[in-house]
Amino acid sequence: MSDYTYHFDDAAIDRFNEILENRIGDSSGHHEQDFFDTLNVLLALNREGSCLDVGAGVGRITSIARETVAEVVALEPDEMRWGECLRHYHQERSCEVLCQTTSQYIRSNPCRRFDLIIVSMVIQHLSTEATKELMRDIAHLLKPTGTAIISTTHTIEAAKGFSFSGDPHRVYIGKKEFDDYASAPSSAQKNGLPVRRFSKEDLYEEIQAVGLHAILWRQISYYKPNGARFFANRLGVDVQDLQDVGNSQFIVVQNRPLGS
Repeated sequence: MSDYTYHFDDAAIDRFNEILENRIGDSSGHHEQDFFDTLNVLLALNREGSCLDVGAGVGRITSIARETVAEVVALEPDEMRWGECLRHYHQERSCEVLCQTTSQYIRSNPCRRFDLIIVSMVIQHLSTEATKELMRDIAHLLKPTGTAIISTTHTIEAAKGFSFSGDPHRVYIGKKEFDDYASAPSSAQKNGLPVRRFSKEDLYEEIQAVGLHAILWRQISYYKPNGARFFANRLGVDVQDLQDVGNSQFIVVQNRPLGS
């Protein structure tokens, strides 16, 4: 399976965050607040259990999970980012930080299962086949009574597709070109990040294909007016089409239907 790694400098993240808003209540707070509120509820419900953070990066989610859940395993296959996460958050027995993909972890721990799995803003940077493989791994690693939360990009059906973050002149590229680029080492990705824009339907198709069942879906990270205009022009849709559309989404899933 391809590494689910990506590199994005802090200044670029800050600029991106400036055009997004929360739109919960009075629109105060961080644009991902709904995601983190839901995540904190799931962490609290699994306080005595086990949690897997997939594509942990430098530890944005790991730092939160280890404060609540009894046992946390963080997987990050990029050595540089893994090193940062290891240095800050690794703790013997309670928080294990490993330089592995899910498939590598499964080979080393074939019987291991988790109460909670978190995949935060990872799958949009994977090839389409790697995304399917990761979803299969999540279903495998999840306990029968477990829960997973997955966040990724979001857009309307008319604006979904594949692109490079560093090439403003090519808003849409073909699936094969995207897959070839996303499968290449990050050092060879000269056009920035590979970015897949998922619609809600796309995300549901991915989770249903591996037998996972949705129990909650939310869109988050709404555009501020200047952001909506920018992305509408870039994606070739009307600005009003994006006014009530979150730039991101998350879904909470289980291995079996709710109530079964």
